Amino acid sequence: MDRNVSLAQLRTTPRVGGFSLWGEIQHLDVIIPGRLYFASTAGHEGYWLCDELLAKLPLVARCTKHSRGGWFEGDVDAAIPFAFLDLGEAVKPAGVARAREMILADDWYLPEIRTALMRAPVRV
Repeated sequence: MDRNVSLAQLRTTPRVGGFSLWGEIQHLDVIIPGRLYFASTAGHEGYWLCDELLAKLPLVARCTKHSRGGWFEGDVDAAIPFAFLDLGEAVKPAGVARAREMILADDWYLPEIRTALMRAPVRV
């Protein structure tokens, strides 16, 4: 994690050459314009959520050991936004189901995140 990046910088809509939680963004995929992006840096990759989507996540799921400021680390916490949010056509139902399964089955996630997910409505 790049500890020198401010929260204000993290909350700015991502762009190539801009800031991410893990350093300078080298590649950027727009998944939902203005709302959801996938960014790659020299050492990490992950998803960025706009304020509106971030606010819809349970508090316990917004900040983890590897993710904060609306950024979700690609190897570890990428399942969080997909499991909790209705992202419409951006994510197929099978992807949502797989994200839910990963969180519920993996001890990597805090028990509080798994509990919040069990209480969340299941989308089909």
